[in-house]
Amino acid sequence: MAFPLTPILDDFNRSENPLSTGWDTALLGSFQANGSTCQSNASGYAFANRSTLYTGNQECFVTCSTKGNTDDEFALNLMTQNTGSILTVDAYNVVIEVESGTDSWRIQRIDNIVATVLANGTFEFSSGAQFGLRWQVGGIITLFHNGNVLGSATDGTYSGTGKIGLTIENTAIRCDNFGGGEMRTIMQKYMHRTMQGLS
Repeated sequence: MAFPLTPILDDFNRSENPLSTGWDTALLGSFQANGSTCQSNASGYAFANRSTLYTGNQECFVTCSTKGNTDDEFALNLMTQNTGSILTVDAYNVVIEVESGTDSWRIQRIDNIVATVLANGTFEFSSGAQFGLRWQVGGIITLFHNGNVLGSATDGTYSGTGKIGLTIENTAIRCDNFGGGEMRTIMQKYMHRTMQGLS
C-alpha cells in the first residue's frame, strides 16, 4: 500500500513562534516556523501534538530538510494519549538519530513518557528524506523512508483514539511538510479503486 495516504497538514511557510496553527501547546520546549521549515526554538527537545484527535488507523510523516548534527534526533508520534502533561503521555513513536557513523532508528512504545524499544535498526539517510509512521488496527506499526518500508513492530497496548505529533532535538535539525491523520476513509477508497483495477 502506498505511503502516505493522508495530506500535508503544515508546510511551516510562515513565521510563527510558538506554533499555533492546528497545534496544541507544546508539552516540552517550543517550536518555531521560520518561513519554510520548523525547528526547535532552543537547545533540548521540543514536542507538540496536532490538535485533532483521530480514531483507528492513522499515520504521520515529515520531511527532514536539514539533517542536523551528530547525536541530534527527531521523532514522529502517533496514537498519542493522556496529553495533559508530558509526564502522563502514552504513544507510539519512531526516533531517527543522526550518528557519527551509520544513522539509526527505533520504534518505541511510550508509557507515561518512559520509552520501551519495540524494534530498531541502522541506515544512512540524507537531508530531504521523508519519514513516516503508520499504526493500524491490530497494533501493526510500520516505519517508512521515502515511501518504502524501513521497519515494523507489533504492539497492542494502545488503540482507539490518539493524536499525532512531532519531536525535534536541538536547533540544527529542520523539518518540513508535516502531515498525517486518520486513514479509514482514504483506505476504503484506495481498496475500492484497487478492486476495480483503477490506479
